[in-house]
This record gives sequence, structure tokens and C-alpha cells, in this order.
Amino acid sequence: MGEESWHEGDRQPRDPRGRPASPQRLATTKSTLGTLTFVPTTPPLLAVRLRRGKVQLLDAQTHSEVTTFFVKGKTAIVAMAASPNHLAFALQGGALEVWTATSPRRLDRLDLGSPHDRPVSLAFSAKGDKLAVGTSRGQISIFDLSGLAR
Repeated sequence: MGEESWHEGDRQPRDPRGRPASPQRLATTKSTLGTLTFVPTTPPLLAVRLRRGKVQLLDAQTHSEVTTFFVKGKTAIVAMAASPNHLAFALQGGALEVWTATSPRRLDRLDLGSPHDRPVSLAFSAKGDKLAVGTSRGQISIFDLSGLAR
């Protein structure tokens, strides 16, 4: 095919027209894929939501499986977010769980304070010490996670 080149400061190969070259295939699975999120660690990891309650952590450089997370009860995960130290999962029943980022250990289950509201979106702060949660009723809450284990 065409010749590839690298742009200065860019890690992705480019074709002669400057467009990104073909993507690198990381993995193939028989399961339907859900949410994907990079875990900002060294080396970079990729959290892949698979079937109900299952998240696989892949090494983005070696393409190998690091570990698998199983949410109790195989509850569907509707959203997830990652920081260098934590993974957060919003579960279909309205629960919100925080786990260690690189091993399948649940650290806490957070309460939104309303039984009629469900988390639908998540985001960590740049430092990873705060978790923003958007809900089905338009509420945005911020949890301070600085006291959680890593």
C-alpha cells in the first residue's frame, strides 16, 4: 500500500496525504462491545465493557489481557470512567461503584441520595481525586475520592 510517515510530535503513522494510517487492531472478541475508556497508566490500559457486569482490562501496547472485572450480580454497566488509580462504573439499577484501576477490587459504592435518579455519565478530574456523575434527571454531582485507597 502507500508509504507511511510520522509527523513530528505525533505517534500515529500518517499516509502520504497526512491522514492517519490504518488503525492497529488491539483485540477481537465474540462478545458485543460496549463502552471503551483508556486508563491513564504507564503502560496505557484500555477498559472494555463486554457483556453484563464484565469489564476486561487490556494492555494497549502488548495487546494482552491484564485482568477482568466482574460486577456482582452481572448487573449491566451503563457508563464507566477511568483515572490513574480508579475505575468507576454506573450500574443499570442506579448504583455507582469505584474500583482500583488495575486490579478487580471494589473500593466503594456511592449513593446519589435519590432512589429515583440513575447515573448515566461519569468523568474523573485531571488529578483523579474527584468523580463527576450526571444523572437521568439532569443532576450533576461531584464526589471527592481523595480518601479512597488506591
